[in-house]
Amino acid sequence: AVNAMIYMRNITITTAKSATYLENVGYTSPAEELYKEISGLEEVFVTCFTSKYIVFEKMPASMIFSNAVIVVGSDEWSIFGSLQSQFHEIWVQATSSTLETRQRYALSDCFYTFPFPADRTGIAAASEAYYRERRRAMQEREFGLTKLMNDFHCPSHSDPQIIALRDAYIAMNRSVSVAYGWNDLDIEFDFLETGNGNSENETRFTLRPKLREEILRRLSELNRSRSNEEANQIPTAKATASVRAARARSAINVSQIELSFDAPSRNRPGSTASVGSAADKIVSYLKWRRSWLSKSEILAYVDIPDGQWNAAINDLLARGTVERQGERRGARYRMSESD
Repeated sequence: AVNAMIYMRNITITTAKSATYLENVGYTSPAEELYKEISGLEEVFVTCFTSKYIVFEKMPASMIFSNAVIVVGSDEWSIFGSLQSQFHEIWVQATSSTLETRQRYALSDCFYTFPFPADRTGIAAASEAYYRERRRAMQEREFGLTKLMNDFHCPSHSDPQIIALRDAYIAMNRSVSVAYGWNDLDIEFDFLETGNGNSENETRFTLRPKLREEILRRLSELNRSRSNEEANQIPTAKATASVRAARARSAINVSQIELSFDAPSRNRPGSTASVGSAADKIVSYLKWRRSWLSKSEILAYVDIPDGQWNAAINDLLARGTVERQGERRGARYRMSESD
């Protein structure tokens, strides 16, 4: 059963309640919405909220997803490559916190804000090749993803199968770099000691630190420029309906929360602090739902401390950005019709 649905370009992001919940109380209206959205797909990509590695796997769209996974409502290999690349990993590590030694995947911080390549057509072939190579290695070794990625990142594992997997991964990342138009970047990998402040250093097959910093800088600039472009495109009330319809069709016009990586280190990996204001995150979520939602429904998928809710929502109501109907526990919120 799905609790939230976020639209970004032609991608649908969803989260699901547990199978036990479904068996006990049946499918709710949001669950029906989830399966309706992915009904035309045979497979979707999924990832975990919290894991040692940021990995996306392909799953049958017909299965019931647990509350520990995020479902990407797309079967496009270009989407897989964008999300599985070092470019997205760098962004996730810079914007999301960790839980003990594991990386958290906070939608409001690392997905809403991630500036996908505008032209992803050149990513698909290399992305599918990497996935197929990874799947082949898992089957032949009878490994799960975590155990395979342990070997992938270990310098002492240099058998032909692991080398082929690394080569495919490099090729996929190079295709993503080209998709961004960043042909000047030297996408070379090496085994390096890494650490995020919450765990001991460990070896990863990754890009060099200076290159990672440059990629993060460019992604931040791209995020900022897209945010500014959208801020300057304020639709009139008369044009609202056509703009909303165009959103559903467009592969470019998406809401982009602006991030600044000139912020203090508390916003870097290892921190539990959220990036961006609570109000911005609420607005981003409500823009894509475009329906009446309760406080609990919003907070379930907007990663802000509960203590920040009152100040943020009252500010949005005062500015007319958000509308409210009902009072107290019966209150529901949505984006203003004129916004």
